Amino acid sequence: VGELEILTEKKTAKVSIDVINNYEGEIENPRILGRVPAEGNKKVTGEELGSTFTANMVEGIEKTEGLEGIGYKIYYSSNGEATEDTEKEENGWKETIEEAGEVKSYLIETEGYKMGQGESMSFEYEVEIPEGLNHNESSYSTYAVDYGIEEEGNKRVERIIAPTVGATTGEGPELEVKLSASIPENTVVRPGQYIRYYVEV
Repeated sequence: VGELEILTEKKTAKVSIDVINNYEGEIENPRILGRVPAEGNKKVTGEELGSTFTANMVEGIEKTEGLEGIGYKIYYSSNGEATEDTEKEENGWKETIEEAGEVKSYLIETEGYKMGQGESMSFEYEVEIPEGLNHNESSYSTYAVDYGIEEEGNKRVERIIAPTVGATTGEGPELEVKLSASIPENTVVRPGQYIRYYVEV
């Protein structure tokens, strides 16, 4: 998790998406379902990520490594809980971005790709960190990778959840305020009497 300074101007940051095959054999058609850093966002498994601010996507996702000669598609959605089903209308998947700042989820699908041992693929996208953040502000992103694998003649689909990444301004100091008066507790106050109050921080 990266550290952010408080009360600064807006800035941009890059978010990386990396997949590497650590199996002894091939994996088939790896597919990435991810969430961009946004207030109230959730993991693909449904748990809250704890994001308190939105870092809007600036432009689309770009491939930075791997997949030479391999077909792939990238989808975007404003639905922060979209599943991997591109046919499901409520998921709202589109291959083009109408407004990058509205994107909350992304899906990267490979086509007929058998990923060999040690092979990798990487993507990245840029987000805008808003200005004027104070203490106790955080935003996180995450993604899951689905892939097919064959072991001992049996084929199955596996899912791995990537570690959560993000940025935070850190915890700010907590103030404890104590109020006291110049007279004992439960004392009856006479008309016109002055009372001095003390505030201790």
